[in-house]
Amino acid sequence: MKMEGVVLICDGVPDTQNETINQNGVSFSKEIPVTYGQDESFGKSVLYWEGNKLVAKIVLSNPFPKLENSEKLIKILSSRLIPSVCGAIYNRDPLDHNVITKCVITCISLHLTPNADRRITSLKECTDENGSQ
Repeated sequence: MKMEGVVLICDGVPDTQNETINQNGVSFSKEIPVTYGQDESFGKSVLYWEGNKLVAKIVLSNPFPKLENSEKLIKILSSRLIPSVCGAIYNRDPLDHNVITKCVITCISLHLTPNADRRITSLKECTDENGSQ
């Protein structure tokens, strides 16, 4: 199953933890794993910038492998799965500790709970290999 959505917005608007991220300090590999919560990887994602929004094109390769009818389940849940970025923070602004100036994104995690940035909503299913609907 292919999905796509915004995973990070770097526009200076604080999230619910009162943090902002400097877009110039964000780094990531070309392809990173996708997890559900803290569980093992069940897909991969390619990240790219659209202005100040980081977008993920996600391919779920083995969603919930232990569940019967897992493909059907993920289709039902997909309208509710909220992405978040996971990784490490390497630096913060010394004058404003709430501004992250350098970080690396190591995976995309999908949740049923809201993202710290409430503007980030559920993913959309993609129907072709280019990620379009």
